[in-house]
Amino acid sequence: MAWDINIVDIGELQAPDRVQVFDFSVALEKAFSYPDDFFVIEWNGIGLKMPFSYCLSDVLEDVLDIIEELMKAEAGEYYTGFSPNEVFDCDWRLDWKGDRLEISAEWRQGLLPIDELVEHCSKCIVSKEHFLMSWRTLFEYCVKKLSEINFDYESNEQSLQISRMISNIN
Repeated sequence: MAWDINIVDIGELQAPDRVQVFDFSVALEKAFSYPDDFFVIEWNGIGLKMPFSYCLSDVLEDVLDIIEELMKAEAGEYYTGFSPNEVFDCDWRLDWKGDRLEISAEWRQGLLPIDELVEHCSKCIVSKEHFLMSWRTLFEYCVKKLSEINFDYESNEQSLQISRMISNIN
């Protein structure tokens, strides 16, 4: 044949490049687009839309600390002040005993008007097991998504912490 056109995806011809990132939270920033990629936290029937990039990447360290505390003890209290941003700016006080987990939030700013957040999202009582399983499911999704990109991590600490958490939550 004297003439033909072949469409070739250049990505199939190239070896995948490695993307240098500091840690898991920075990888989230690169892998997910803001504000299109998001998850929803259901809090007392109200859906709080949380972008992976910007929001989860900002609060990741705090969430991992919460999960570790909940997994360490059958009962306890924990307080954290999340990194302020316009999507998720609040403090949480967690009290738990057995499978009962009470989360009290003090909102400064969020996706909803502050009076709505205070009225509907100041306190939530949930099964500790369900709370942990929800985060496990979210982190499994993130790990899968990030594994599709060739990241070179400068620090593996968060990745290892997430892997341990996933394997330890039944």
